[in-house]
Amino acid sequence: MVMLQICFRRGLPPGDGVLFYPGEVFSSSHEPVASTRLERILSGMQDIEYLKLYSARYGRDEALALLEKTGVYLAPDRYTLDHGPVDVMRGEVYRTCRS
Repeated sequence: MVMLQICFRRGLPPGDGVLFYPGEVFSSSHEPVASTRLERILSGMQDIEYLKLYSARYGRDEALALLEKTGVYLAPDRYTLDHGPVDVMRGEVYRTCRS
């Protein structure tokens, strides 16, 4: 069995800027494996789409109020790691916009 090595530019440790890993190294598949960073980027993009949908139906001020209600984002350097409020926000958007 051939062992594959992952070489990072400029000696960066694994995880720094990596969005996916080769499947041959990190799973039994040959398909690329998404990093946690890539999964969080996708979640953020989906949250933006949820808020755009909500804003289109109820207005920007209502969408901002819904986002502020989560208490998750306070400033670029002040945020929480608790994902629960974001799930509540997603549920609210789903309940109110599904029709």
